[in-house]
Amino acid sequence: MGAGHGHGHAGARHRWRLAVSFVLIGSFFLVELAYGLISGSLALMSDAGHMAADVVTLGAALVATRIAGRPDTTGRRSYGSYRAEVFASLLAVVLMLGVALYVVTEAIGRIGGTAEVSSGPMLVVGAIGLVVNLIALLLLRSGASESLNVKGAYLEVVADTAGSADAIVAGWLVSTTGQAFWDTVVALAIGIFVAVRAISLGRQVFAVLGQHVPEGVDAAAVAADLAAI
Repeated sequence: MGAGHGHGHAGARHRWRLAVSFVLIGSFFLVELAYGLISGSLALMSDAGHMAADVVTLGAALVATRIAGRPDTTGRRSYGSYRAEVFASLLAVVLMLGVALYVVTEAIGRIGGTAEVSSGPMLVVGAIGLVVNLIALLLLRSGASESLNVKGAYLEVVADTAGSADAIVAGWLVSTTGQAFWDTVVALAIGIFVAVRAISLGRQVFAVLGQHVPEGVDAAAVAADLAAI
């Protein structure tokens, strides 16, 4: 999170980065979902579920940056519309928690089962996903420190990058051991990781909504400076 609560102009500056990331991840989501269903891999399907959260979140982030950048012609919004970005970040938290809950539930349900998993598509799709996510990370990295909205999207992609790497590991383990159990283990790890990231972002979002003192600001020093005026 940046030093202040107003991130509207910062988000608007990075709108094109959000747009390119939206197209990249949205396109790959369809590919990963299809191959996840074909291969029977829960790791791929869980990563596709998180990709879906990314797509919705990036779309909401794009809308939020446009709303936040609109001038107040009525004079009634003294703080502008910048908090729209914060609500987009809150949406990211809700979606990430939903995906995490689904993945963990499905993984637990598969424990002890005999599901068949094809490792070939897992390796190929996981590798492609890793490249797509790395590109999106590079695009969003500079804006993550300036806008809570962009940071929410960035953290989504961070989790997805780990998910793609985990899918590659799962595919390799299934291929070398012949045990589909590893797909379930990796999917469970992805779900837990996504939940942790969501909780971290959620704490920052509620800090803004609760109008807490921004990180890096000494409230006592500010009060002393104001008293000295």
